[in-house]
Amino acid sequence: GGIDFSLVWVPGHVGIAGNEEADSEAKKAAGGVGSPPADLPQALKHPLPLSVAAAKAAYKLTLPEQHRVLLTNAGRIEKLQQTDPNTPLTNYRKIVSRLTR
Repeated sequence: GGIDFSLVWVPGHVGIAGNEEADSEAKKAAGGVGSPPADLPQALKHPLPLSVAAAKAAYKLTLPEQHRVLLTNAGRIEKLQQTDPNTPLTNYRKIVSRLTR
């Protein structure tokens, strides 16, 4: 089963019981400090699924290193660096996309 909860937006902080404690706990959570697993409801004891956007962003971060490894393993990087010492270009796709066919 799921968890039923309600969320109430409170525009101000003055006079709200427990607000300072809630702010403190929110800051801890934002900093990566979570509740002990034993204190969590069963539905929250498993990692949340990765969003498609987050998966794509993480994959894109690996592409420059993959590109460098492929060029190095193919024995091409030395020749390319003789032409351009900045190879592999980090903005290669942007440059190539401007070329006409």
